[in-house]
Amino acid sequence: YLRRNRPEIVISALFHVNVLLILARLSLPGLPTKTIVTERNHFSMRVKNSDRPLDRLFPLLVFLLYRFADRVIGISKGVADDIRQSARLPATKVGWIHNPVVTADMLADIKKTVKDPWFKHGTEPIIVTSGRLVPQKDYRTLFRALAEILKTRPVRLLILGTGPLREELGDFARELNIREHIHFTGFVENPLAYMKQADLFVMSSHWEGFCNVIVEALLCGLPVVATDCPSGPAEILEDGKYGALVPVGDFHALAKAIDTALDAPHDSKIQKRRAMDFTVEHICNQYLNVIESLPVSSKRSEDG
Repeated sequence: YLRRNRPEIVISALFHVNVLLILARLSLPGLPTKTIVTERNHFSMRVKNSDRPLDRLFPLLVFLLYRFADRVIGISKGVADDIRQSARLPATKVGWIHNPVVTADMLADIKKTVKDPWFKHGTEPIIVTSGRLVPQKDYRTLFRALAEILKTRPVRLLILGTGPLREELGDFARELNIREHIHFTGFVENPLAYMKQADLFVMSSHWEGFCNVIVEALLCGLPVVATDCPSGPAEILEDGKYGALVPVGDFHALAKAIDTALDAPHDSKIQKRRAMDFTVEHICNQYLNVIESLPVSSKRSEDG
């Protein structure tokens, strides 16, 4: 593709594609194409927590290859700082641009409603979380926090998403004697229609690249409680301005923050206004600024 189409700039996403793009570019030394590779997750945490032996080669590949990209962009400052350290890159080569989350379709979806018997169950506050059922999301800590809260007040937890830990998490909820307070929806077409009917959004991850679902919760006007994990939640919530941040894996702190947030007043308009900082238009302008900062090829200069 590069040899045939000779694009002026290529932007890639996901680690494997980044590596392939750089290798392809290096195999065509006369090509004027500039490369921008983007990191979508917290690199060192991903490698550290991977159970695939091949992933242990990733740091070496990053160190050897990322220096040949024209720009390296993380989807959060934390991701950018981490990949810069892992690849030992100069600060001038690395930057960050947050994810474009809010789209026109999303603004339409939020106006839609969904019928689910869970919302007619009673008057208890509904806590919602969203994400794949995988170890990274640390739902066990969230379940332990829920068990603590249920000792003093009734609440219910709505989990949007599916994943390999579905049965294991159901069994763990039964061990804690809280299974009847949890509703696993599985995959849903329009998570915003569920979120906007909840009272609080909670995110309990060990790590994130950015965490789109926090922006979605803000767009629904919800108060937010999240773990202060690397990296993204603290940037979205501006270190606690738009939601509470708690230590990773601390279910006591998570339970206390949830309990406080359920009782505290919040301004949904302020939450929604923060979400609009992550529109496609706003983020695309930042990518355009990066593109325009790259030196154009000599042929382009000659063409004017």
